[in-house]
Amino acid sequence: MSFASNMKRIIPILIVAFGMGGCATLTKPGGLFYPSGQQLKLSKAMTLLQQGDSSTAAGLLNDISGEPAVPGVTDEALFLSAILRLGPDWGMNNIEQAQNDLERLVKGYPSSSWSPLASSLAVFLASVQEARKQEAALNESSFSLKQENKELTDLNLAMTKELTAVKDSNLSLTKENARLRDIIEKLKNQNLQLSDIIEQLKNLDLELGSKPHQ
Repeated sequence: MSFASNMKRIIPILIVAFGMGGCATLTKPGGLFYPSGQQLKLSKAMTLLQQGDSSTAAGLLNDISGEPAVPGVTDEALFLSAILRLGPDWGMNNIEQAQNDLERLVKGYPSSSWSPLASSLAVFLASVQEARKQEAALNESSFSLKQENKELTDLNLAMTKELTAVKDSNLSLTKENARLRDIIEKLKNQNLQLSDIIEQLKNLDLELGSKPHQ
């Protein structure tokens, strides 16, 4: 199984794991940092993830990332938001949006515990994008080659038909030449016969001219 397939299987597991504990324990009532509004939203997002409502959770995480930064909360929200943005199909737009969240996390919170994982995931997503671009280029090249091959096939078919027509024409000319040769040969024979007749008439005329008149 490929690394990409493994990542797609692991990420949903991470989401569930985050939803069941982790840093979210600090955002519960009575936690060390409970008073923060962003922390409350993060706690709510975790609860929604546990309940399977990833769409509403993603909205809350997006709200947190747009509000004043709270270290330990905003960075976690950015990481989870990036994972949720990928979706089941990992579309190109989804990957770009996820990368934006991961880049914000790495640049804005370099000391965060999420930064190393975010950095590794960003590199991986970049490799996925590059692979897809190469695949798209190969598909486009393959399509162009297929088009060119079709054009060459059509041209070859046309040339084959033309060659067949030329061969048929040559065959007709060959037959016509043979017929003309037969006619010429007959004319030659008739000419020889006519020459013999003329020669006979000349001889007869000489014989008649040499006899005395009575």
